[in-house]
Amino acid sequence: MSSTHHIDHVDDNDELGDDDEHQDDDVETKPNVKKTGRPILFAKEVKWKDIPQWWSRTDCPLLQLPDHVLNRCFALDTGLGLRDYVALSGVNRFFRAQFDDRVFEEVCIHHRLTADDSLIDRAPLASSATFSRVVPDAYKPKERHSIRSLPGNFYRPRGARQDWSKAQYTIYRQEREIHLATERLKRYQQGLQASINRQNALGQAVFHPPVKDGNVLRQVIGVVNGRRNGERSAKVGTDAGPQGYVSRVEPKRRDISLLRGRVWDNEGKAQLEAKLQQAIDAATNPQHSDDDYDSEIEYALVTGRKRKRATWAVPSTPEDSDSDEFEWDDKGNKVVHDFWPSTWRARAVAAIHDVRMNKKAARDKYKVSEAELLSLKHVLVHNPMNSTAPKQLFLEAAVEALAFRSHGGPIGHREYV
Repeated sequence: MSSTHHIDHVDDNDELGDDDEHQDDDVETKPNVKKTGRPILFAKEVKWKDIPQWWSRTDCPLLQLPDHVLNRCFALDTGLGLRDYVALSGVNRFFRAQFDDRVFEEVCIHHRLTADDSLIDRAPLASSATFSRVVPDAYKPKERHSIRSLPGNFYRPRGARQDWSKAQYTIYRQEREIHLATERLKRYQQGLQASINRQNALGQAVFHPPVKDGNVLRQVIGVVNGRRNGERSAKVGTDAGPQGYVSRVEPKRRDISLLRGRVWDNEGKAQLEAKLQQAIDAATNPQHSDDDYDSEIEYALVTGRKRKRATWAVPSTPEDSDSDEFEWDDKGNKVVHDFWPSTWRARAVAAIHDVRMNKKAARDKYKVSEAELLSLKHVLVHNPMNSTAPKQLFLEAAVEALAFRSHGGPIGHREYV
């Protein structure tokens, strides 16, 4: 039976052979392409498009409004969010000074960041007269130590400076130059070591507190910087480090930008070491000239010649440039000084960083694309629905600002959604 079925099958194919040849001529054979999953996603960086061009104008019409008008524009009942007050304080010194700790205390109470609302009943409220009241200056300058002001253990002649002899001043300047060159080299070495620490910190675990995913606290397993326009999404594994520590795939761009393009390398260190050695050689093997002698008698005794009388005066202190002074942390990042410290503003910032949302919620609520979300810095947490794909959590304040940029401001965003 099986052999008969095979023969019949062959006969059928023979009868249809001519038709198959015509079908091969008419139908183009498609290659068998294997699906490779989701396409590669590239970031789309969104920038403001409706900011007016002021050209050469340097004044600000907003700040020229009367105080009582500004009080109404930025009062608590105008609908401004917590992020608005923090953003204004961060970009403008005038608002930073007027939004002092007392105003931010009332802002935090108004946005229910504290259960104690008894202070909001006090009269008058500072937030109702933010710009018409006298605010004490809360500016705290940073202590700067120029290299010339640093104390050093080197020779300094006794007596008043104007009474120094030329020989005393010459030795003083030589020792002083060695001291200054040593301090410049020391500061440069600190910057070079910080640069090395930044490179060594790449890929190392850094501390990060748990973040809220809705009403659930989740341990962070990764931090991803916002991608620049056209960059592809970053690949971050799901392997977590020690408890409370995460791996960072890139250095913080904010810390790099704070260095204002400064570079510390071995070449710059070698140049400063050479200058220090030149100062030491100049002091060890001084080159004598006729001006090195304080008096005609000393000159005649040493050289056997006479010279014309000259008046000696101690030169003024030269004004040379100081090396930049930085303060570094153990990861090699620059420590930022808070010139306007505020406890309640810091509390408001912490509250903003406490509200996060996942990618689906961001797309549904703010109508932003996945490519636009890639431009935002975000954290990765374990995904309870998929252990191999971590969940991405974005700051809601950053997503809202992204939507405003993408849709043309708050009004354009409301119309868009």
